[in-house]
Amino acid sequence: MGGDTERRAARGAGWAVMVLAAVAALLSGGAPDLAAQTADSLALQELEALKSHMDAVLAAQQDSMNHMWTMTAAALVFLMQAGFLLLEAGMVRSKNSINVAQKNIADFVIATAGFYLLGFGVMFGPSVIGGGWLGWNGLGFGSLDDWHYTFFVFQVVFCGTAATIVSGAVAERMRFSAYLAATCFISVVIYPVIGHWAWGNLLIGDNPAILADLGFIDFAGSTVVHSVGGWVALAGVIVIGPRIGRFDENGKPLPIHGHSAALATAGAILLWVGWIGFNGGSTTTGDPAFAHIISNTILAGAFGSIASMLIGRWVDGLFRPDRAINGVLAGLVGITAGCDAVSTYGALTIGLSSGIVVVIAAHAMENWLRLDDCIGAVPVHGVCGAWGTLMAGALATPDALVAEDRLTQVMIQALGIGMAFVWAFGAALVFFLLLKWTIGIRVSTEHELQGLNEAEHGTTLGTGLLQKAMLELATGNGDLSHRLDETTGDESGELAGSFNLLMERLQGMVLNVAGNARNLLQSSLALRGISDTMSHDSGEMTKRAGHVSQLTNDVSQRVSHMSQGVGSLNENVLDIANAAQTMSGHVVGAHNDVDRIAQAITTIAETARAAAHTAASAAERAHDASTTVDSLSGAVGEITSVVDAIRAIAAQTRMLALNAAIEAERAGSAGEGFRVVANEVRILADQATGAADDIGRRIDAVSGGTSSAVSVIEDIGRVITEVHGAVDRIDESVAVQQESISAISGGMSRAADEAKTISGAIDHVSKTAREVSFDARHAAQETHSVFHIIGQVNEAALESSATAHRVQEAASAVFRIAGELESMVGKLGGAKAALDKAGAQASAIATREAEEAY
Repeated sequence: MGGDTERRAARGAGWAVMVLAAVAALLSGGAPDLAAQTADSLALQELEALKSHMDAVLAAQQDSMNHMWTMTAAALVFLMQAGFLLLEAGMVRSKNSINVAQKNIADFVIATAGFYLLGFGVMFGPSVIGGGWLGWNGLGFGSLDDWHYTFFVFQVVFCGTAATIVSGAVAERMRFSAYLAATCFISVVIYPVIGHWAWGNLLIGDNPAILADLGFIDFAGSTVVHSVGGWVALAGVIVIGPRIGRFDENGKPLPIHGHSAALATAGAILLWVGWIGFNGGSTTTGDPAFAHIISNTILAGAFGSIASMLIGRWVDGLFRPDRAINGVLAGLVGITAGCDAVSTYGALTIGLSSGIVVVIAAHAMENWLRLDDCIGAVPVHGVCGAWGTLMAGALATPDALVAEDRLTQVMIQALGIGMAFVWAFGAALVFFLLLKWTIGIRVSTEHELQGLNEAEHGTTLGTGLLQKAMLELATGNGDLSHRLDETTGDESGELAGSFNLLMERLQGMVLNVAGNARNLLQSSLALRGISDTMSHDSGEMTKRAGHVSQLTNDVSQRVSHMSQGVGSLNENVLDIANAAQTMSGHVVGAHNDVDRIAQAITTIAETARAAAHTAASAAERAHDASTTVDSLSGAVGEITSVVDAIRAIAAQTRMLALNAAIEAERAGSAGEGFRVVANEVRILADQATGAADDIGRRIDAVSGGTSSAVSVIEDIGRVITEVHGAVDRIDESVAVQQESISAISGGMSRAADEAKTISGAIDHVSKTAREVSFDARHAAQETHSVFHIIGQVNEAALESSATAHRVQEAASAVFRIAGELESMVGKLGGAKAALDKAGAQASAIATREAEEAY
């Protein structure tokens, strides 16, 4: 920003030279006489006087033009307040549009007062801290010259611009009082201090200014005005936090659209017009020098919007209004620092690059930093202001460089950007935190949802009543029977008609829901009763299934043992069958042996009868014994043979009796009679043996006592008589034995038949045992299957029990949901009375459940 007394005087002198040249041309053809020379001298004097007068007039005219242009530019800049108002009002929701409009007028009011009282003196007063860090010229001012007034007006609208940038960034959730406090702090502290660093020598040419003295280029305020406002806005959005619903639970940004893109676009155009005065008026001189500045400004804004729109079309798939708007503003902010120092191509470059930078910065703000800037003030003003300031040093024409070389100029630009950020962001962050901890910076959640038009200013737009009615319904304070006025004749009336129709249907639906809520409560009670019964029955079934499963398991084990036992029995029966067959063979053999015994006994009987006959003959012929000793000896020999035969028969009979006794023992109780007969046969055999032995001894005695033959013969007679009796007894015994043998033979025959019968029966038993063993194994398998089935039944019972518990929990959840539904619907005004009864029932049920649980 420039223009001083010397520059205006130089331009006035130029005009005077041109006038003198024209007069000299007119006088060049005069007469050379003395009179003419005298006249010429007088004319020259008059011309000198005219030149002096014209110089004064031209100087006064230029001064007036400077005043007029600067004031006109100030008016254009002031018009930017309206541009910001429309831009912000269109890019926020309608429920907050009046609030941002009030902020835009209030912040200019506060900025004007604050800048007059303190800011102007701090920014342009003489430096009071060495090196140009801070100025001071007292509180306010009284009487000044005209140029000071003009300069103040131009600077105060700049201060208002810096302050109003914050409004859009923190819109829709910042308290109006806190915003006014922040505006005051910006106007009297933040903006004047950074302004003194960069522009502190504009009013007082030799006044120290730390950045200006270094050669910092910021012609119209890319950093001093826009970046400062952007960095303050950044601190504000960090401290205040995002709007409700701006980000989801994962931090993903969710769109919140403004209510009127048309208003926002109109605001952007007004800002573009105002920027003509913002940049062009910074010359503070009414001469053609501002033409190049304004040209660069217009071009940069246009190309910034082109870049932003094209990138937005590529990223978004459509042309979003905010891309074009913020692209224009980014180009305008970017060119502001070097609009007088760069060429046309430089302006195009700054505009295009600023359009790209604003898209990247906005994306980083939302997706990386999770910061909620309603209108994009930080990317447009903060980031693009810094970018444009840096590019001013990089693209300035050589004659416009203040530093020794371009690199040094860029470094100075970067230093100025950094100092502005540290000061503006740091001071604002501390101030916003103090506001947060003291008076509070953010409105309540209820007011944010309601909208700041109503909450902060008690007024609404045409749709405000509709929004209020809907908010009352949402918060439970509305009445379903309430209807809006449909007779306004505008769009709000049409919306009211639609709202009333919705309310009629909603009232019917809510009352229906109320009835269904009561039914749901009753159904949930019935469901809980059924679930309780199911749970109890499932528990009983589980217990019984477990008991049956245990019994089935025992039966399965016993059947398995029985199967094993039947298998062993089958093996034993097979052994018995084999033994029976063996016994049958033995019985048949015994029967044959008995037959042979019978034959032997018959032979013994015959022999006994022969012996009896011989004994009789011996008795008859005993008297001849004396004469026939030789015959006696022969008879004795025969008797000896007979005795031997008797011994042999007795031994054989004893053996037969022994065999019979053995077979009787084998036959068990069935051979008891046979055992008795065999014993008698043995006794008789012993007696026969004893008799035979006795006969043998006697014969030996007869043989040895031949000398006493007579007596011996007599004895022999007696013996023969005894032998005859013994033979008779033997014959009788043999007869008895024959009868016994016959009985034994019949018994043995029957025993053989019975043995065969037993063997057949045992074969049948063996077959039956095999069948029983097979059936037992099959039964064991079936019992095992039954055990598994019972286990499945038990699992099903457990699952049924668990299902019953889940049904019970679901019934409880249904009951709870029914209560919540009753509570929520009950909040909708006219539905509350319809639900009072259901609420009483719910309370009684809850009390009863609590008592049962206790």
